[in-house]
Amino acid sequence: MQAHGKCNHQTLSATPCYVEEVKRLFAVINNPKHRRILKIIYGGGLLLSEVTNLRIANIHLDRLQVFVKGGKGKKERYTTLSERFLAELR
Repeated sequence: MQAHGKCNHQTLSATPCYVEEVKRLFAVINNPKHRRILKIIYGGGLLLSEVTNLRIANIHLDRLQVFVKGGKGKKERYTTLSERFLAELR
């Protein structure tokens, strides 16, 4: 973390992950449930709080979309669901 200007707030510098790094991350996770949670966070751009509020009824398999409730600012939105992830869910 690095200090931001003159204020006391600290910010995190986000470093992008490369495809191979992400593949290695998913490969070392043995628990299928945990792997699916990380994949939906990564693939759908969800926050951890959004995933904890996610319900089965929010996943629209026919449209390949996930309805996300209670995100930043308590807003609702849709995000995409990949074909590969859908195959893993089934």
